This record gives sequence, structure tokens and C-alpha cells, in this order.
Amino acid sequence: MTISMNKRFCLVTGATSGLGEATARGLAALGAHVILACRDVKKGLVIADSIKMTTGNRNIDILQVDLASLASIRCAAQEFREKYDKLHVLVNCAAVIHSERILTGDGFESMMAVNHLAPFLLTHLLLDVLKNSAPSRIINYTSAVQEELDFDDLMSSNNFSRKMYGRTKMANVLFTYELSHRLEGSGVTVNCLHPGVVRTRLGRDMTGMLKLVITLMLPFFLSAAKGAETAVYLASSAEVEGVTGKYYTKKKAVASSQASYDEAVMRRLWEASEKLVNIN
Repeated sequence: MTISMNKRFCLVTGATSGLGEATARGLAALGAHVILACRDVKKGLVIADSIKMTTGNRNIDILQVDLASLASIRCAAQEFREKYDKLHVLVNCAAVIHSERILTGDGFESMMAVNHLAPFLLTHLLLDVLKNSAPSRIINYTSAVQEELDFDDLMSSNNFSRKMYGRTKMANVLFTYELSHRLEGSGVTVNCLHPGVVRTRLGRDMTGMLKLVITLMLPFFLSAAKGAETAVYLASSAEVEGVTGKYYTKKKAVASSQASYDEAVMRRLWEASEKLVNIN
């Protein structure tokens, strides 16, 4: 059973392609007021117009943000707060994957910056709006690929490997669980999901054998619309009203990796993240 999404405000990151776009379309089709968080405004406007045309929902807006920049995230959060006084659903979807170490302008490894620190900071900056809009929901995209974190080298400055992506996805799960503890009794729920293996532009910058394998396997991957079904379900289903701190796949709560349940690691990541994004 789906709750009414009319007059419910939903912010979706990574909304100009892949899973983010598909999630935004799914929410718009249910009648939600959807804000597309995107770096490229021109592309965002094209996607917004397309969603309006296909769903008949005119309440589709754009919020410009570069998730690789802490300053841009802070500006976007401020702009959101000035424009809207409600936020019922926040979907942290945007992610990147690289085969080499790339630094952001803030000096962070790009995957850790975009995949973890960006949703950590954006969520923090919008928490009061979410609380004031309760009951509200936070939904974090993650992956079944979850690698244990190396707290001595979170930014992989000493030993970069392809495990870095999996570490950021572990961070998404740890963040979800710790945030759910901190939001108990607030009316704000937080859950994460693995969408399955989906045909998206994620991995477009990969090189070598891994890129070849991804290219060969693409025909067997899920469509973005199919992969987004669980996120739309978590945003709109009456069945998960009040459910928090869970990891979902195929609309079912399942167990995440064993290491993701270590509460000491959850707290350690939280504290490290606060310092990195300069939250006092």
C-alpha cells in the first residue's frame, strides 16, 4: 500500500541520470513535489521537462550542487532552506567510481567525498527541515559490495585500490545505522538499499579489464527503473512507516555485511566524518 505523495517534498541527488533519474521519475509519477539535485543545470532542466511530460506532474524543480565540493553542498542546503520549508523524503543516490585516485578541490579522495561525505554533510544540513516535516524518510543508496574501512588511510593516500568503492559503500551502511540510532523518536526514519546490478553510467570512467567486463555484462544488468523500485518503495510504502535502520534489496529487509553492524565502527566513522566536513 502506497501513502499519498501529493504535497510531499522529495529531494533526490544524482537525479540527471541512472538510478537517481529513475527514482525521481518514480516519485513524480506518484504525485510528489520532486527537487532534482544536480551539478549540470542545463541537463537538469532537460530531465525536469522530460519528467513533467511523461508523468504530468509539473512540480519538478532543480537544485544545483556539486557533491564533490563541501562549499557547494553548503550553498545548496542554504538555497533549499530559503526556498522550501518542508522535506519529507531525502534520497542520497549520487555516486562515482574510478579506477585511479582522484582528488577533489577539498583534497579528498573523490569516491569517499561524493559517495559518503557528501550525503553525510547534506543530510546533516537538512536534518532540522526533515524533523520539522516528520514523519519523513531518508533513503541512502549503497551496494552489496561492502569493504571494511581503513581508518588509518580513509582517503587512500598510501595504498589506493579498487576496494575504495566498496569502502564508501560500507560507509553508507554504517552512516545509515548510526543515523537511525541518533534519530530515534524524531519521526525521521533512515534506511539504505542495494538496487541490484543496474545499467547506469556509473563506472564510465573505469579503464582496463574491469571496463571490458562491465561492457560485456551490461546487457544482463537491470534497467535503472527496475533498480530504483526499492528506493521508491522505501519513500512511499505504508509498510515501512516507522521502520528505520534497515538494509533493503528487492523491497525486503535483509542482512548487510557482518562488519557493518559494529557500533564502535559506526561511531568512529561518524566522528571522523564530522571532522572532515568541519561540523562543530
